[in-house]
Amino acid sequence: MKLRLLMLQKRKIPTYANLSGWSTKGAMACPSCNEEIPSTRLKYGCKFSFMGARRFLPMNHKWRENKSSFDGKLEKRSAPKKMSGDDMLNQLQMLQPITFGKAKKKQMNDKNQNSIIGTLLDIEGKTKDNLNARRDLKEMGIRKDLHPTQKDGKWFYSATCYTLSLEEKTKICKFLKSVKVPDGYSSNISRCVSVKECKINRLKNHDSHILLEQLLPMAMRGIVPNNVYDAITELSIFFRELCSKVLKKEALERLESQIVITLCKLERIFPPTFFDVMVHLTVHLATEAKIVGPVQYRWMYPIERFLGKLKRYVCNKSRPKGSIAEGEHEQGMYQEDFHEWFHHQVVQLYKEESTCVNEVLLSLSCGTFYGIQRFSGYIINGFRFHTKQLEGKRVKQNSGVLVKGMVEDKNIDYYGVLNEIIELQYLNEKRIVLFKCDWWDVHVIGRGVKNDKYGFVSVNTTRKLYTDEPFVLASQAQQICYVNDGSNPNWLVVLKGHSDSFYDLPCGEKSSIDEEAFQQDISKILLKLQICLKMMVT
Repeated sequence: MKLRLLMLQKRKIPTYANLSGWSTKGAMACPSCNEEIPSTRLKYGCKFSFMGARRFLPMNHKWRENKSSFDGKLEKRSAPKKMSGDDMLNQLQMLQPITFGKAKKKQMNDKNQNSIIGTLLDIEGKTKDNLNARRDLKEMGIRKDLHPTQKDGKWFYSATCYTLSLEEKTKICKFLKSVKVPDGYSSNISRCVSVKECKINRLKNHDSHILLEQLLPMAMRGIVPNNVYDAITELSIFFRELCSKVLKKEALERLESQIVITLCKLERIFPPTFFDVMVHLTVHLATEAKIVGPVQYRWMYPIERFLGKLKRYVCNKSRPKGSIAEGEHEQGMYQEDFHEWFHHQVVQLYKEESTCVNEVLLSLSCGTFYGIQRFSGYIINGFRFHTKQLEGKRVKQNSGVLVKGMVEDKNIDYYGVLNEIIELQYLNEKRIVLFKCDWWDVHVIGRGVKNDKYGFVSVNTTRKLYTDEPFVLASQAQQICYVNDGSNPNWLVVLKGHSDSFYDLPCGEKSSIDEEAFQQDISKILLKLQICLKMMVT
């Protein structure tokens, strides 16, 4: 059981194979399905296809009898049974003697390709719809309208329901090129988009997650047919809910049954070459999450970010370990809480009746600043906020604000754009930060705000909420970003941000955090340091 838990905590397929002892290549590439995995060797694609999601459907489901829309066969098999510890031990006893030593290495192609976006944009080398894929359809005897024909030595094949014209591809690329997201949300995806060539490349793993979970459904709106949009959007919602910070058992059970339906919908649309082992493994992700918890606590992104931080410390490449140790030491010195240390030192000297400490210095160490300040940026609740004016020339969008309110005992979300950041200072360093925003009219459903069947929220930019209370407490603000709605030019689609520092608490659980907590400003601490050091020296 411990091995299985450790195995499920790794998200990369090679590590999955090393820890489980089960090869993730070939016909039986899924350790969970083991010997009962549904796989087919494609003659012209020269690879294994893992169509067969219908096995996980209920035995009386109508799609089990549908041959023409899937692989041309009736599906009478039940879902693969789960392996027990005794079953694994029996398999180990059947192993042949192992000969240790070096084997001839094969070159591996480690490119991380996004099958969906590559197929939709028909990117060479990344698309799963090519001549060999069409010849495999003909070999399997399914989808006769997509079979290729040969004339005068050339092959011809018809367009599919997901085939896009050059104008439609350009529209998707322009949308992705224009997207601005908050800091920490993803990298600058627009740098990876080529509108002229209609290509997307050099995406990092986390960018691929953001593209699939958030941006791709927005980019496809009004472009692809409804059946294609529904299937891809359901897959997007599956990964978005699965990767959330808080998972409930009921939600996982729903995802467990829903992903089977989604994969079956995809099998009716895309060719068999699309369904490699990575697509098949999605059917087990919800089950794994029920065993070992939320996905985000098991993936490699935090470790990769930390390794990136260590790499930035390396100035002398011949001595990387020494550079990292020195950088960590300096970083630790900067992170010391100077304010508490300084206050403790001044109070101690004052009690000892030291001549270098007077009443002014003691008051300064306690904090006695007054006045009103304005900022163009502010960090709170784990989010970095910028005013709309500041972000005009930036590639990131940090001005979107979400505040939860209540109207007539009914919860309502208010969406706005941040215009001003004002800080009110009080005695003993007490500060209140206010956000002044332009708010969209969310009181009129359908005209000011609307929700589609997938839960996406859109706001009408021509309707603002006229109010005498444009200010909200910064501590109440959550960050969102807006992307253009391709089907409605005057509407923006809301994408909610995420903070790595804050978590949703279950209902009824009390938090020990003070609601009137105030944030320290580093500029004031530095100013105190300068004044106090001068006074202590004199």
